[in-house]
Amino acid sequence: MIFINGFFLVNFIPFGILVLAGIILFFSRKFKNEKWHYPLLFIITVIVFISLLRISIIIDRRYAMPVIVPGIVISVFAIMLLPGILRRFKIKYADAIVRLAVAITLLTCTAKAMRFQESKPYLYKLSEAIQNDCDKNNVNKAVILIFGNPGGKLDFSPKIDVIKVKSLRARDRFINIEHQLATLEPEYLKISYQMVYLLCVGPESGNFAADWDNKYHDKPELVYEYIRTKDQTALRLYRLNSTYPSAWLSPDKLEKILVNYNILKNGDFKKQYRIPREDSSADVLESCGVSPSEDGNIYFPEGWMIDPGHGWTSSCIPVSIKMPGNLTDALNIQSKDWISIYTEDAFDGGKAYLVAVQARAGQQGGKLTLWAYVYTADMNYVRTVSYRDIKLSRQNSRELIPFRLDNCEKFRLVLLASGDVSIKNIMAVPAEMPAK
Repeated sequence: MIFINGFFLVNFIPFGILVLAGIILFFSRKFKNEKWHYPLLFIITVIVFISLLRISIIIDRRYAMPVIVPGIVISVFAIMLLPGILRRFKIKYADAIVRLAVAITLLTCTAKAMRFQESKPYLYKLSEAIQNDCDKNNVNKAVILIFGNPGGKLDFSPKIDVIKVKSLRARDRFINIEHQLATLEPEYLKISYQMVYLLCVGPESGNFAADWDNKYHDKPELVYEYIRTKDQTALRLYRLNSTYPSAWLSPDKLEKILVNYNILKNGDFKKQYRIPREDSSADVLESCGVSPSEDGNIYFPEGWMIDPGHGWTSSCIPVSIKMPGNLTDALNIQSKDWISIYTEDAFDGGKAYLVAVQARAGQQGGKLTLWAYVYTADMNYVRTVSYRDIKLSRQNSRELIPFRLDNCEKFRLVLLASGDVSIKNIMAVPAEMPAK
């Protein structure tokens, strides 16, 4: 049913009927001996595949454009068969009727394509409203979450990041917040963004603020509202203010805060310790190809450990780990597959942190992800949590990551690396740090 509804949502109804009629006629009649049987079967397969692939995420007609070209071929096929079908029912002037129907369809399709398009002033007014609001509140870092399809492109200034919250069903313009934000915690955004804007598109958008307040106990403030005349669809823009000092710091002050309030020991990996030969970690490292130092010992960054059960499989061999020293100022890791290192220190769960990771990828490319090991208050292991992929380039770049784990007592930070990765430093500060 989703397929049928979605198909006619994005295709002009007469054209869509012809396409479906062509598909039905193709399978209801025996054409296997005809030379064009398999080409048409291929085209029909393409139509069905594209439709199933695209219609499940459709929020606008333009997303179904790939269906139109193969659909024209099938509709022509249906038109060629129609006169013969009409003659079987002894209908007079079958050819003339089909030609007239085709002419009417072409004229209506042309008229529909050339019809007056409703202006969309809200597209630039939305951007203007956010820009004016940012200027009024001296905001330098903001993010907008878009629920539904606003019906066109929105242009924002570079200081505003955009997150499109995907719909889960074909025709829904707005879905329950809990389902929409299953993989996104808005409160975390307020750790690093001064303002969080929420754009809701759909008839239910009037209940958005109340629904949000019920779930997050933080009622959004309405900033802008527009009702589309053609379908009475509402577009409402809401705002959430960040109360976290970390979001309002200038880059210079943030750098000082990260240094002065860092709670992660040896985040630059410059301190190292000797792993005792009887330690199982030494066996794992050596078996993966990590070379001992000149004195025959294996060294590792102080305050960091490995978990042989998390990565460190035979597919990662050989592994190279070089600590900061005379030849490098970063922890250099080379591995064919994932390897993990985690902090010895544990932090309190249920609190907000700002984690800063400065790293780069090597010539061969590399991947880096941030995880967490969760523990009880007595440091009994509970579970492993995958948190965020860290964007890497060939140059050292710092990524600020809002971090919070609820429903846990303690956690340790974990870095998973694969390929060629250089980690210059990692720092963690409480999000409620003083704004000095």
